[in-house]
Amino acid sequence: MRRIFIFPTIEEAKAFILTGTKAPVFVAGGSAAETAACIVRAVRAKRPHHLVLAGFAQLHDGTLSPETVVEVVTARDRTGCEEHLYQTTGPDLGLPLADGVVPGPEEAATEGYGAEEAAPEAFEAEQTPPEAFEAAAAGEPNGPNKAAGTEVADEEDETDGTEEPDDTDDTDGADDADGADGTDDTEPLPKVGSREGALLFALAEAFDIEASELRVIVGERGDGTSTEQERQLAGQQLARTLQRLFGEQTPAEAPSPEA
Repeated sequence: MRRIFIFPTIEEAKAFILTGTKAPVFVAGGSAAETAACIVRAVRAKRPHHLVLAGFAQLHDGTLSPETVVEVVTARDRTGCEEHLYQTTGPDLGLPLADGVVPGPEEAATEGYGAEEAAPEAFEAEQTPPEAFEAAAAGEPNGPNKAAGTEVADEEDETDGTEEPDDTDDTDGADDADGADGTDDTEPLPKVGSREGALLFALAEAFDIEASELRVIVGERGDGTSTEQERQLAGQQLARTLQRLFGEQTPAEAPSPEA
């Protein structure tokens, strides 16, 4: 399988590059526009079957321990008028799962990556919904341009029925009981900040290829700040996990002229 790795910044990619990997590695640059351009450029050049976005999670809800590597399976984009939900198209990697949330400009400004030195206009691109970048994928041989986002809406299943005191099989009562002890059987996933995940999933769907996002928890605070040592340890753990999961895969190569 042809696989390529994309990192938001060189700091996040450094430990993986130093492993001596032969796999293609791309560094996006940080902003939404740069990330979209990087993904499109990488897909055109390498024609991969699987995109892997890997990076730090300095913004998180504090439920996960530092240096935990998670697979982000959903990406919630709150920067537009309506929240959009994007989902992974990659295989199950056997890692803890997390829900990715696109941070707003105020949160992004504390997330490190040199954001604190950036001018306010540098964050304007973060307000662009990922589907706006899908035009760049139109006409690609890897697949059609598909609609990327699905709106998140609350669905309620309300049923009205007549009350029968002697009816022991009251479905309304059962539903209430289920709701009382949370019979969803699914607990909310831990939330991590992900500025690039929604873009990754949207473009992967447009190109009709698999995509996975991995994040490593940096620091205990989860407020977007971290020390150099915390980032270094997190980067090393991320690199080890990538090597364990993917090993030395056959590098993605440019297609032959006949292709």
